[in-house]
This record gives sequence, structure tokens and C-alpha cells, in this order.
Amino acid sequence: MAARQSFDGLMEKLQVSRLQDRAAQLHTDLDRVLRVGLATLLHRYTGQEVVHIAAGGSSLDSSLTYRPDSTLRTLLESMCESDRPSPILFGVNMSAHTLKDRPEHALMVGLTEEEDRLKWHLRFDPAHLDAELLQRAMTHYAVLLDSLTTAPDAAVGHLGLLSEAERETMLTRWNDTTVPVEERCIHEHFQLTAAAAPDAPALIQDDLLHTFGMVNAEANRLAHFLAGYGVASGIQVGICLERSPELLVAMLGVMKAGAAYVPIDPEQPTQRMREMVTAADCLLTLTRGHLMSPADFAETQVLVWDEVRDQIATQPTRNPTAPVSPTDLCYVIFTSGSSGNPKPIAIRHRGVYNNLLDLNDLLAIGEHDRIVNVSSQGFDMSVYELLGLCLNGGAVVLPSVGRQRDLAHLVDLLRRHAVTVWSSTPSLLGAILNDLDYRGDDGTLPIRFFMIAGDWIPTDLPDRARRRAPGAAFVALGGATEASVYSTYFQVGAVDPAWTSIPYGVPMRNQRAYILDKNDQPVPCGVAGELHLAGMGLAQGYFRRPDLTAERFIDWSFGSTAERLYRTGDLARYRSDGGIELLGRLDFQVKINGIRVELGEVEKALRGLTGVREAVVVVRQAGATARLVGYVVPEADAVVDPDVLRADLMRVLPRYMVPGAIAILPELPLNMHGKLDRNLLPVPEAERSEFAASMDETEQRIAAVFEELLDVESLARNASLIELGADSMIMLQAMSRIDSHLDWQDMLESPTIAELAERLRTGPASRGVSR
Repeated sequence: MAARQSFDGLMEKLQVSRLQDRAAQLHTDLDRVLRVGLATLLHRYTGQEVVHIAAGGSSLDSSLTYRPDSTLRTLLESMCESDRPSPILFGVNMSAHTLKDRPEHALMVGLTEEEDRLKWHLRFDPAHLDAELLQRAMTHYAVLLDSLTTAPDAAVGHLGLLSEAERETMLTRWNDTTVPVEERCIHEHFQLTAAAAPDAPALIQDDLLHTFGMVNAEANRLAHFLAGYGVASGIQVGICLERSPELLVAMLGVMKAGAAYVPIDPEQPTQRMREMVTAADCLLTLTRGHLMSPADFAETQVLVWDEVRDQIATQPTRNPTAPVSPTDLCYVIFTSGSSGNPKPIAIRHRGVYNNLLDLNDLLAIGEHDRIVNVSSQGFDMSVYELLGLCLNGGAVVLPSVGRQRDLAHLVDLLRRHAVTVWSSTPSLLGAILNDLDYRGDDGTLPIRFFMIAGDWIPTDLPDRARRRAPGAAFVALGGATEASVYSTYFQVGAVDPAWTSIPYGVPMRNQRAYILDKNDQPVPCGVAGELHLAGMGLAQGYFRRPDLTAERFIDWSFGSTAERLYRTGDLARYRSDGGIELLGRLDFQVKINGIRVELGEVEKALRGLTGVREAVVVVRQAGATARLVGYVVPEADAVVDPDVLRADLMRVLPRYMVPGAIAILPELPLNMHGKLDRNLLPVPEAERSEFAASMDETEQRIAAVFEELLDVESLARNASLIELGADSMIMLQAMSRIDSHLDWQDMLESPTIAELAERLRTGPASRGVSR
């Protein structure tokens, strides 16, 4: 253990006489009040329900249990009668991440009287703590002692911790983001851009250029056509189309008609699409015949684009005058729900419009900028990709239909159309960089801004991206679908070697962020709490789901601050500079043998080990026994040993927090949106099929690709590639390496080496979406 350091601190608010008088009124002594105060501080910092304090010796240890209604008076009454006055010396642990109670003492707090005041002497282990954290903690201790003894019958979870200066800094100064913005609907701004530059390119696909004037005119025709079907303000219209010019026209046309569009990814199963059009109460849905069959959708009127094209073409091209305001709905978009049913989120024009313009200002977007739409229209990152640059005169480049997952095709689009802005999840960008490396492509990319969001960003990704695009800026974005796409940003400069992930950033224009504990009290800087979002970007709520809205959206006030907040469920903390650091999810808390473990903390420790690029931890249940299992993705060219990793973790975590098994993976499994899918994590040490010597040449070539991507020595021709860890990003890279004739449908429908080989032998599969 590192040598202990020490420092003294004197807090003017800790007047001994005042505390002694208040203790006497409670029929107790100062020592017990001080011990309860310190235990309560630890409880508030960590959320631990049971806190142990070693005071003066093992016979004087205290153990306090906290409940929602615990008060200073009830806590004093619960202390053992054998506890007696003692030298005021406490042994506790406070980790640099968040204060945790441990058997070993990383901090010793000594309190002595000095001129009617309490002076403390701190001895601490610099491997776990720093002086700045401790000084803040002692300030909170002083504030809490005063609050406790002033209101001994108040619930301790609702008492103040922050000094006035901290409240001003955290609640006001760090959220000082208000900027006057002319509120406008998105389609209205698009109309202004089209009027100013009608011949400028707005959309490019397959070398066909669609100008702003052309797109605006087609959207106007569609809007007038939809009005004939009763589409107006307060109506929702589903859009189930492939990436095509009609997709952008449909989005704008629905908005111009005064309605809200509902993006529906055509690759989803029919049942899920039915649930979506029902939940969003879609009056009608625009689609193509091979994507949605009208016979399957009694819940909505299905308009097949090719069947109504001629009718649309007869409509006027003038801008409609449908009444619509910035507070009306712009779109209803879905996220997965804990119950398994998709949740519809109602987003207003004003929130998403503010966000799009803010991003354009940050990136200095102009008429020469280009972006490739790589995100599904059902994923809210696509909103900026499809509409964002257009507002400032830039253009969107669409991949060829069916080739949105072709890595080589995407790279070709970047170079051929001089694309300047890249927007995606970190995993997709990583897959493209990996593919360039695999192919020995040393060429550069024309990107000047990387916008990365949606998941943890590996710390090596910014430098890898900037090597491919010299001079490019790398921006990390955070937020929630319930807050109009993005809420925080962080422009990455030099990556600090101490980082285990890229910081989450600071609130964007007209948006705010608060980190609160379970009692909705602001947590101090450096202490973990739940991230809450506020400001112009907040959704109206969950569409026609008042129960879900009331659960996640709350009216909150603290002092003079009053806000409507969205509870994100993300565990976060403030850094000393006001930046937000994301730590994990609140719902990843588990108990191992009755002890609560925060999986985010274990993951953070794993990511901090040498050679580890990414890490995730889950609980595996075997009968009545639960154990932690870790999954690690090594850094490039690093060789990591699970046993060595566990030994290293033993040095930084209590034994009960160290995973019993660690599996090494080439990449973490991801869903179709590029986010981590824990359900696809393979069971460690699972039996793998032996290599089948009877493979033919085609099968051996496919096996070699997957063996490299999955980092296994051998694969059987009939082994399930998905069960072995082949997530969507590995499938995407394999598709690129095996054969250009394979497409995404082939990969999904042929999940074994034998089946993929058969696809190649028989030629390209019939195209269309499998149901």
C-alpha cells in the first residue's frame, strides 16, 4: 500500500459549544453525534443502507442501518448501549470514485477541540483519495452536522450537504446555457433554406443529385396529398421506407401537413411494426409494397408509395399553410421498454430544432458540408443525419439501397462525395477503421468532424479516427431519446492516459443536467448519482402513456431552482471542472451473497487495467448461486490473461467484487443500433465444437475470417456463429471480408459457416426483408 499522507483542516462552522448544547438536548454526547454524522455522510455519498464506523477500537465500532425515515434521533437511539464516549478517532474508507465502506481503512479522521472549535486531522491513502476530495468531504460533514443537529427529527436523506457556493456552482453556473433562439418548426427552416438556394444539393444517392428546390417541391406535393386524407395537426403518420429520397420527402411532407411523423425501421418484424403503429395511433402509414403488406396492418391505413405516386404528382408545389407551432409534435419515436413493448416518445419541434441548430453552430456547418446517413430512421441519431445539415445548406448522402452495412461502400461514399461530417456509434466507426487496417488501406478520409454517441467510447478511438482524418475534430455527444437526441457534448483533445472512458461532457445550448441521489437531492462533486436532464429538449412525454411519463418525468425544485426533469437511469458524477462523467446504469446494481455490488464500478476497474480497451460485467446464475462474470476486449496487439486480470483486480477491489470468471472477446456484442447487447454475451468456457476436417475450400475461407474476428482457434461448419459471439458489428466486418456478394440478409439468415458457404455457391439471395 502506498505511504499515507496527512493534512489538517479547520472548518469555522464546527463550533464545539453549539454542537455540545444540541447533543445535550438530545440526551446524548458529542462523540455519538459526530459518529452518526460521519456515518450519515458515508450513507449519503454511497447509498449504502448499512454503514460501519470503527471508533477508537474494535469494542467501540458502530453499525448504523439507514431507512427512508431515519432521523438523527432514531439513529442515536439505535446505537448500542455499550457504545460509550471515546477518543474521537474514526476509521472509514472513501474511494476516489464514490465513498465505499470497506474492511480496510483508507482514511483516518481525528477530531480535537481547539478554541471552542473542532479541528480535524486526516490521514489518507493517496492511492484511493486526493486532498481536494477530502477537503470537499469535510465541508459536507460540517454542513451535515449543522443540519442534523438543527433538525434532529428530519429524514437524514433530505438534509442539505452542499455549501451555498457549491449550490450556486453546480445548479446555476454549470447550467448557465440559456441562449435566445428564434423558435421555429423544422420544415419552416427547410423552406427558407430552399428558397435561398433552390439549386444547391440537398440529397445525393447513387450519383443522383436532388436539390433543395426539388425536395421542397416534392414534400409540398405530399403534404397537400396527405391533407386530403385528413392529415393535420394532432395526427401521426407512420413512415416505413428504405433509405431513399422519398424518406426525406416523407419526413418533411408529414411535418408540412402539420402532423408528426413516426419512423418505422422496415427491417423489424411485422409484429413489432404493428405494435408501433398502434401505440403511436398512426392515421396512415407510407411504405412500399415489399416492406409492409396492407393486409397485415388493420391498425393503420397503408399507402403504398408506388401506387399513389401519380396522385401525389398532381398536387401543387407551393408551401402548405397548415397551422403548426414549435410546441406541436415533430415526431414520435420508439425505444425499447422494460416490459418488452416499445415505448413511444413524443418530441416537439422546439426541442429538436434547438438541438440541430446548436450542433450546426458547434460544427460551423455550411453549404459545402456533407454527411452520410448510417443510422436507422428508427434510431434518433438519424434525425441529425437526415435533417441537421440541410438546415444550414449542407447535404445528406444516402448509401445505395441495401448497402448501408457495406463498409467498403461507406468508405467509398466518404471519399467520392468529400463527406465532411461523420455521425455514428463508436462501434460502427471502429468497424470501419478496423476494416481499413485489415485491407491495408492507408488513405485518408475527408472528415473534419467526428460526432460519436450512443455508447461507451473507447479511449483509443479519437486518436485512431484522427490519424485517418488529420486535423479533424472529435466530439463525444450524450443524451437521451426523451431529450431530443443530444444533451451534452465534449470535444476531445489530448486523451488523458488515466481515462477509462471518454467524458460525457457539459450541457448543450438551452439544456441542463443535474445529478441527484435517490431522494432527489443534488450530490456533491465527485459523488455518484442519477443523471437528470432538463431544458428545451425535453420530450412532451411518452405518447399517450401518462403512467410511463409520470414515472420518468418529474417536477423538481431545490432552493430557487425549479425544473421539469427526465430521469435517465444513468449513474454519473461531476468532475471538478463541471464536466460530467458517465459511470454506468443504476439498474445494473446486483447483490452477491447479500452484498450490493455496482457493476459499473467493477467495469470501470476492469477498463483501468493494462491492455484492456473495453469491459462489461454481468451476473450469471447457476442454481442458487450467483457469480460475477467479466468480458474484456483487449487493446490492439495486447495479450491479456484472465488470471492476471483477476489478480490485478484483487489489488483495487474487495474480493467479493472481483468476477469469478473473465472471458476475452474480440468485440462486445451489439444490437442493430450499435449499442451493447448483454443478452448476446456468451457463457464463458462454453464448449466449442471441434474443427471439422471435412470443410471444403469455401467453408475453410469463411471459417478463417470468423476465427480471426472471434479470436478462436477452430470452428465447426455447423457451429452457431451468433452463440459464439458474432454480434452485428462482427457480422458486418465478416461480410466485408468474405465476399462482396453477401448482404446483411444473408448474414442473418445463414448463421453458420455451412449455410453461408451454401449462399455463396447458389448466388445472391433474393432480396427483401425477412419476416
